[in-house]
Amino acid sequence: MEPPCGLSLESQILSNPSVSIPVLQSAIQASYHFKPSYRKVWMAKQKAIVRIYGDWEELYNKVLKLLQALQICFPGTICDLRVKPYYEGHLMVRDCCMFDKVFWAFPSCVEAFKHCKSFVFVDSMHLYVKYGGVLLIAVAQDGNSNILPIAFAIVQLFNFKTSKKILNRLKCSFLLLLHNHTRFIKEGK
Repeated sequence: MEPPCGLSLESQILSNPSVSIPVLQSAIQASYHFKPSYRKVWMAKQKAIVRIYGDWEELYNKVLKLLQALQICFPGTICDLRVKPYYEGHLMVRDCCMFDKVFWAFPSCVEAFKHCKSFVFVDSMHLYVKYGGVLLIAVAQDGNSNILPIAFAIVQLFNFKTSKKILNRLKCSFLLLLHNHTRFIKEGK
């Protein structure tokens, strides 16, 4: 039975994937005159997300294709995907790997960084999904005090060591782009 307002649970999630559980509970109560438990609505929302977007394993397997699409759409984009071996117990599973971390930087952001103050800040946001992880964004500030995102990464764990790694990767990316840019100018292109 479809709710009177015409918005099914899936359509509400499709229109706003971050819709809160209490909002969904209220919509169900208004439509069916019954208030399901928070847990039941949360489980239904998770199932609806899988039906709409696919499951997490399937989506993680698409990360490489996403990065390739970024490089095609934004030539010069630097992408670095790292995986680690997958183990079942103490045995490594052949031809199977697990997502470890990913780094990407758009060339336009790196180019704009040349005009920023020489200070980089790494901000983090925990991803509260089945597999967790942390989204890292390296930002800089231009002369007008505007914040500019310059690189992005997703890692499993954020600490001083991973912060240092993203900054080193960022430094290498900038040096590579600056080298290519200099070579591009010298060749007269």
